[in-house]
Amino acid sequence: MVSTAAWVSRFAQLNIQWLTGAAPSVFFLYLMAEGHFWMAVPAFFTMALLFFPSTQALFSSVRDTVIGREEQAFFSHFSAEYKQSVKGGGIGSLVWLIWLADFMMLKGFSVVLDFFMIGSLIPLTAVTLYYFLAAAHYRLPVKQVIIKAAVLSIGLPKLTAGMLLLFGLIWYVSVNGVYAVLLFGSGSIAAFLLSSMFYRWYTEMMKKVETERKIA
Repeated sequence: MVSTAAWVSRFAQLNIQWLTGAAPSVFFLYLMAEGHFWMAVPAFFTMALLFFPSTQALFSSVRDTVIGREEQAFFSHFSAEYKQSVKGGGIGSLVWLIWLADFMMLKGFSVVLDFFMIGSLIPLTAVTLYYFLAAAHYRLPVKQVIIKAAVLSIGLPKLTAGMLLLFGLIWYVSVNGVYAVLLFGSGSIAAFLLSSMFYRWYTEMMKKVETERKIA
């Protein structure tokens, strides 16, 4: 019971800490989506300087739990990984803002374009999720993390589909009435489950590689 209470408390705390960093970006993105395109400037800086570093710290924190390593505080990961996460965040923020701006300008222009823009969310979301997972799991330069994220999103179709479905389900529940989940667990639960799925694939892959080495 104590262990369960501690687990719930940790994940709730992680989620609130992550939301604190994510909230400014969400606010400016909402204003941008409402037609205030000049909000792209503060949206870019808050995403690069707060949202991406906060999300990276969240994934690194839950990875400690997944692999059974001594758990570090959210802000320990935030500060230790800040420079690299800002670099990756700058690139990711630019890509997402370009997508949002294009979507807002092209929305309603044609059914084909609407479907194309909505459909492009799938690979964009997949690469973004793999980016956070890879950045938390591997210690690589930003460029290599982005390349690895893109390769994994294409090379692991079953894992990618499962992750996207899980991610979509959690956020659907969170933003459709279950606000307690959004406040106290949506981000941390999603990060934990996605990290668990990724780590399971990673351990299976390493076992397969080790077996092939022994056979060779």
